[in-house]
Amino acid sequence: PVSDAVELLDEHDRRYVVVTDGQNKALGYVRRRDMHRQQGTCGDFLRQFNATASHDEHLRILLSRMYEFNRAWLPVLDAEQVFLGEVTQESIAAYLSSGRSRGAKTSIVSPAEAVAS
Repeated sequence: PVSDAVELLDEHDRRYVVVTDGQNKALGYVRRRDMHRQQGTCGDFLRQFNATASHDEHLRILLSRMYEFNRAWLPVLDAEQVFLGEVTQESIAAYLSSGRSRGAKTSIVSPAEAVAS
């Protein structure tokens, strides 16, 4: 029921939650504000993703996609639409500011590196 979902969203201070089936395949998501003071099931308020992420995509690509689709988060899905988690603007910022990204080899090659090779 919607009341249970809203209670969980409030308890965990979340604005949305991804809805999955029995095989953990993503069906969409529901927003707390859509369900506030409503009756029914989460399925009644299910929204489709207009953008998703893959686990192996570069952070710059994900940030561009978030900007393009005006999203603060993206669900991470595998090729079979199984929900793996989510990536948020905040989680990317935390990762970049942690220093863990410095010095790591990425798939993006700068023009200077290409000329030097």
